[in-house]
Amino acid sequence: MVRNRRIRTREAIEEDLRQNERDNAAPDGLEDRAAKWRQQSRLSSNKCRLTKELATLIALDCVENSALSESNPPEQQASQSGAERVRRHRERLTPEEQATVQHENTQRRRELRASQTPEQQAAEVRLNSQRRLDMRGVMTPDEQALEQERNTHGRHELRASQTVEQQILER
Repeated sequence: MVRNRRIRTREAIEEDLRQNERDNAAPDGLEDRAAKWRQQSRLSSNKCRLTKELATLIALDCVENSALSESNPPEQQASQSGAERVRRHRERLTPEEQATVQHENTQRRRELRASQTPEQQAAEVRLNSQRRLDMRGVMTPDEQALEQERNTHGRHELRASQTVEQQILER
């Protein structure tokens, strides 16, 4: 099924980015931590979507206008993307720093998950799996097997880190 996708102008996308920044302004009242986390996640995914849309539009403009110059070759443009910057940053970290960052991120995710209702947890799982599919596209059987192995390993690690009481409550 093909959706009719609205083609937006650069001005419309930039206006949406500005509106997103205005919407992200700090509220006057106090919020609970989980709500703030969910809001940041929602808003950052919206900003990411708008940024990708703008990048696509800019890329189309460059192709149409043949504006690629020798001073800024495609390889350099690709290296400036956000994912590339994150990858380069991770490569610079020592293995100990990588393990520390990964542990901190895991702890944050566990704390957030513990503060959510079962419905919110299920919604987050669905959203994450949809994001994974969108990012990776269709997975090959090898990738599916690797993903299943990772999930099983993660469940075993989580189980090992829990106390007996937590395991009983989970059942």
